Amino acid sequence: QASGWVRRAERLLETEQDSIEYGHLLRARGLLAKDPDEALAHARAAHELATRFGDRDLAARQLQEQGRLLVAKGEVVGGLSILEDAAMLAVSGTLGPLATGDIFCTAIDVCRKLADYGRASEWTDAARHWCDQQGILGFPGVCRVYRAGILRLRGALADAAREATNA
Repeated sequence: QASGWVRRAERLLETEQDSIEYGHLLRARGLLAKDPDEALAHARAAHELATRFGDRDLAARQLQEQGRLLVAKGEVVGGLSILEDAAMLAVSGTLGPLATGDIFCTAIDVCRKLADYGRASEWTDAARHWCDQQGILGFPGVCRVYRAGILRLRGALADAAREATNA
């Protein structure tokens, strides 16, 4: 279904490629791309449009996506640097809740996959602090599973069990 919606958006935005809406289309294309280089090109192009048009949420999410993709391609140092830049935007409180949650979840997941549990733990704490400040109980589904795993590794078994149960 997603591919059909993307094709429809492509037809509708055919003459509107210099717009924030087109930036969102590029984001969708990147998420559907099978080739990491193609996905990275879409993320960069969407980030450029979002930055130019002042859409902080899209710009930060595309920065995060660039970092995630670079790490997945084996460019770990550069990818983590970009991912941390996006995560710092999430910490800053200048993004909406959906973008913030998505960025925290990705940062935790990427660090977890790299077995960088110290960094994953820091982002888990930052995410929990942000949730507490916003009165948000936590992120849904798989993000809570990631958090539960990090809490378990830290020895916070009761917190990990509670997070896993809530997931």
